[in-house]
Amino acid sequence: MNLGILAGLTAMACYGVGSVLQALAARRTTTAQGLDPRLLARLVTQVPYVAGLALDLLGFVFNVLALQSLPLFLVQCMIAGSVGVTALVSVPLLHAQLGRRGLLDVVVLLVGLTLLATSAEAGPARELAPPQQWLLLASALAVGAASVLAFRLRERSAFWVLSALAGLAFAGVGVAARALLLPSDLWRVALSPIAWALAVFGILGMLLFASALQRGSVTVASGLMFAVEVLVASIVGFVLLGDIVPSGSSLGVAVVGVGLAVAGAIRLADQGHPHAA
Repeated sequence: MNLGILAGLTAMACYGVGSVLQALAARRTTTAQGLDPRLLARLVTQVPYVAGLALDLLGFVFNVLALQSLPLFLVQCMIAGSVGVTALVSVPLLHAQLGRRGLLDVVVLLVGLTLLATSAEAGPARELAPPQQWLLLASALAVGAASVLAFRLRERSAFWVLSALAGLAFAGVGVAARALLLPSDLWRVALSPIAWALAVFGILGMLLFASALQRGSVTVASGLMFAVEVLVASIVGFVLLGDIVPSGSSLGVAVVGVGLAVAGAIRLADQGHPHAA
């Protein structure tokens, strides 16, 4: 098996289990009324959240490894597949109801990921020009500004908006990780706008996802987040990073794979109610 695909699948499993553990902790913690960094301080006192965060960090490492050789659309779809892992693990840990339809959606999602894995072509990312690097950092700050406004919405609306913004933030993480080129002198990474964008997007993603989990279903939040993440990151990968688009029959397989993977994730998310246990 391609090492990039193996890394992506490992990241998928880590993110899926980590989301459920974070949901357990988020529901035991006072709900944040704004973009409050103290929420993370409260959450890190909870063992499930620390364990979930550790899995997320491990998943991030494997995610970056996968992005070094695989196009964004494939890696992001694999990461979106973690909503299937989340749905399965939620049954014993969160007492969620999956049912036959849920199991079928998990199968659809996995079939889509399998098709994608057989159609994707490996290759390095195109280097971003300096203005594009600064634009990436500016977009991270824009997501932060939108997040401040999202907390002013009513709780149900805030749940959906926060989940979508978390998807934008993690799409930014994927783009930055794919575009980041490590120099021979590693200390120079600290001078890169891409590295700063990666850090800002990552912190925002964790805060927004934790805030969404306090307001609704982990499966719904994960499904919406990953749907936004996949679509946005894939478009940016094609337009700016030179991700290779399959040709001939592989293109058809890739299109079907993306459709099935995203549909499976969205259908899994659609089963939950924002205020379900």
